[in-house]
Amino acid sequence: MGTTTSPLIERIEREGVRFKNSHGAVTVARLGASTVVVRVVGRDAGAFGDGPLEEVSAFLREAGQADLFIDARDALGASLDVGAQWAGLLRAQRPRIRGVSILVRAKFIQLTADLVRQLSELGEAMRIYTDGVAFDEALAAAAAA
Repeated sequence: MGTTTSPLIERIEREGVRFKNSHGAVTVARLGASTVVVRVVGRDAGAFGDGPLEEVSAFLREAGQADLFIDARDALGASLDVGAQWAGLLRAQRPRIRGVSILVRAKFIQLTADLVRQLSELGEAMRIYTDGVAFDEALAAAAAA
């Protein structure tokens, strides 16, 4: 599984709620009062159930309005069912979401992100990054706000 040098990502790995198996991990962490970060490493085929979605939903309910960052730079794959579940969450929580930023590297993950954007009806409120530095800068700015 990949590594990164971003101090914020390292903090997320230390402080977040982690769901892990032999194929991958999903970590959900709060940064400040209105930023939530989901970090996906390896493959997510739905083995974590609703756990990550429930963590994100709970934060959004508490925050009122929040920015959601999904760091999938080290993701190798996600099932279409998982993508559909995320789209459902984002659509249902749309009034509480100021914006969604997702970092992708793998082409399949980018296609999944495009599908999630369409199904969630977020449009321009969901930004897909392929540049890790730009994503990290946006995350740092949101966490500092």
